[in-house]
Amino acid sequence: MSNSDAFNTAGFGNFYDCAKLLLLKGANQEKGDIRGKFHVFEEAVRRSDYEVLNALKFNKGDIDYHNYDGETALIIAVKKNNPEMVKYLLKKGADKNKPETFDAGDDISYGEKPIQIAAKMKFTEIVEELK
Repeated sequence: MSNSDAFNTAGFGNFYDCAKLLLLKGANQEKGDIRGKFHVFEEAVRRSDYEVLNALKFNKGDIDYHNYDGETALIIAVKKNNPEMVKYLLKKGADKNKPETFDAGDDISYGEKPIQIAAKMKFTEIVEELK
């Protein structure tokens, strides 16, 4: 494996600390299986790791990527009751109306929107932010 693939390989393998180190040392985020970058992105949201979030480079729409559980980064932040992360992601262009998205190949189904999740969990500060 070349050094240019190392970041995404570490991210895909859930070696967050290694991926973070590589990212902050300037590793190429576009080489290899870019799903690694999305794994790192999700984990950075969970950890409120703004250093990593600010170092990641995304194309338009990448911020609304949904994982196998149907969650976007914004939905993850809502479920963690993290109003600061919700604000950060909205500022970065996250779609506050994108619902949970379950993609099973030929069949796509949708769950709740971030505001519905926040309201159900009684996270009033986040509900206000998402209005």
